[in-house]
Amino acid sequence: MTLRQYLIVMGLGTILCATALGMVMFQVDPFRADVVTFSLFYACVFCTLIGLFSLITLPVIQAISTRRGTLLHRHVAKSVRISMYVAFLLTIFLFLRGARLLSPVSGLTLLAFIALIITVRITTKKKPDLLIV
Repeated sequence: MTLRQYLIVMGLGTILCATALGMVMFQVDPFRADVVTFSLFYACVFCTLIGLFSLITLPVIQAISTRRGTLLHRHVAKSVRISMYVAFLLTIFLFLRGARLLSPVSGLTLLAFIALIITVRITTKKKPDLLIV
């Protein structure tokens, strides 16, 4: 898949998820909605944020990349990974805020948990297997 195809597919997917999110927001009464409706709402928010942030962070990552010979798929993977972390964090914050469970302590705990996951991900690099003959 070329970069142009990736950008087109990700852009169309983001527009589709944003449209679904808009339909859920304007067509559903939140006071009479059931669990399935809220699950679809948060899934649409998550998918829209992933698409939006991956489209925003890809050019930024390419611009600040220190290694000029890095393959493009590594930039795309890093962009999607960062956007998944941010989308997960924002969706959880939105869920906790909607359930009236977001306090400074719970927010900082969630931020510390995400920071711990990112730190472990960065520090545990996969080592190449040694072939001993």
